[in-house]
Amino acid sequence: MFCTECGSKIEEGALFCSECGKPVESDNQGEASTPSQGYPGADTYPSKQNYAPEAPVSAGYFPPVPEPVYQQPVQPFGNPVVLPNPSVEKLYEYGSSNAFLLGITLFTLGTVASMVINSLVNFNLVNLVIAGIIAALPIIGFWFLYLSSKAKGLQGQTPFALTLLRIHTMITQVLSCIAAVAVAATLAVIVRNLNEIASSMSNSNFQGVPGFISTLLTGNGLSYLLYFCIILILFAIFYYWMALKVLTALRKRVQGDEASGKIPGATPLVIMTYIGSGLSLVTAVVNLIISIFMKNAITNMVTNLAAALENVLPTSLPDVGLQVNSALSNGALSVLCGLATTVGTIIIAKELGKYNKSLSSL
Repeated sequence: MFCTECGSKIEEGALFCSECGKPVESDNQGEASTPSQGYPGADTYPSKQNYAPEAPVSAGYFPPVPEPVYQQPVQPFGNPVVLPNPSVEKLYEYGSSNAFLLGITLFTLGTVASMVINSLVNFNLVNLVIAGIIAALPIIGFWFLYLSSKAKGLQGQTPFALTLLRIHTMITQVLSCIAAVAVAATLAVIVRNLNEIASSMSNSNFQGVPGFISTLLTGNGLSYLLYFCIILILFAIFYYWMALKVLTALRKRVQGDEASGKIPGATPLVIMTYIGSGLSLVTAVVNLIISIFMKNAITNMVTNLAAALENVLPTSLPDVGLQVNSALSNGALSVLCGLATTVGTIIIAKELGKYNKSLSSL
């Protein structure tokens, strides 16, 4: 027999339930508690005597509680959690290094000083404004890159810095293409009129000028020099194309649109930077030697050469002799400015190379 109140088993002859204390009903009481035949649904109403639970509940029994299941918390406003990109962290590391700071400082000082010297030599407001804008873009870009790297990409300034550098690269590439076309057109005219140019230059024009320089700036030597200039300009066009490619990849990486790994084109860009910087250093040394030992002779020769070229070129040349004389007068300062800019560029390129090399281990 089982208790009708709590379902516990009741011993035979017991008057009360040992668990809940409810009196045990007799058979007569059970029958009396059964609904009468006249009660609606009496046929289906179960009697208490027929109550038999499938599983008796013992004392102290509690139903099992399901274990909690962990769920990933939902981010507010639906913003997913973005883990930091290791390559971007490396960019911030090298972009905030002391070496990079030294490089952009030298680059800034050399560029600004060169602009000041050039404006003193030949002041032209329009050219000064254009040159200032072109020079300001990389300076601002490099400093924003350093500051944002120092602050781990504070307020999204890193993409802005890379965008400024890309704009400067695109402008310089377009100017290089224009320069290539202009030099090529000048070369075509000079090659067709070599004899006339040579006859316009007398031996007195080369007095005090070393023989290799006079050969270089007249006759076939002048055409070879222009060929070399075209090669350098094509080198610059390819160089700025590689720089644009690397800067675009860096910006995509910072914005999370590109995975980790080495940046395509970064290593060739660094090598080309070293080559270009070496040529700049050689040019600066040559300019310094000329400005010290043969300034007047070179100025006189260039003036006469410009006069000879004006007879065959479709457009008139500016006062080249005056510009050359003024530039050579500030030769030492120009060399120092160029040296600062070149060394700063080399340091920046070196940091880029170290950064790209570190990506191979990620």
